[in-house]
Amino acid sequence: MEARIVMICFIVLMAIVCLIMNIMCKRRELILLRERAEYTKERFVADLAERGVPSAISQAAYDYFRDASSTKALPIHPDDDLYRIFGTVGEDIDDTVLEIAKLAGCREITQADFDAQKTPVRSVSDVTLFLSHLA
Repeated sequence: MEARIVMICFIVLMAIVCLIMNIMCKRRELILLRERAEYTKERFVADLAERGVPSAISQAAYDYFRDASSTKALPIHPDDDLYRIFGTVGEDIDDTVLEIAKLAGCREITQADFDAQKTPVRSVSDVTLFLSHLA
C-alpha cells in the first residue's frame, strides 16, 4: 500500500513538473512574439544579405525554421539558437543543413564540407553562413 502511495505521489509530481515546464515554454514564446512583432521575413532576408547570404538560402532557412517552430506565428531571427528555440542538436543540425540546402537549390553537401567547418553551427545565421560559403 505504501509503495502505491509513493508511486501516485511521484506521478502527480511529474505531471506538475511537466505542466510548469509547458507554462514556462509558452510564456517564453509569448515574450518572443511580443519582442519580434515587427520582425518580418523580408527583414530577416535583408539582415542576412548584409552578411553576404544569398536570398535563396535565407528564404529557405526562414521557411524551414518557421515550419519547425512549435509556434508558427513566431518570426524567425538570425540569432535564434538552434537548441534553445528549435531543440536541434548533434546530427539533427547536419540534417537541418542538408534540408535547407535542398530547399535553397544548393549543391549537395558532403561529409567533407561538414568536416571542414571550423566553427560550430549553433544559430540560424550559422546555418545560412555555412551554406553561403559553399554556394
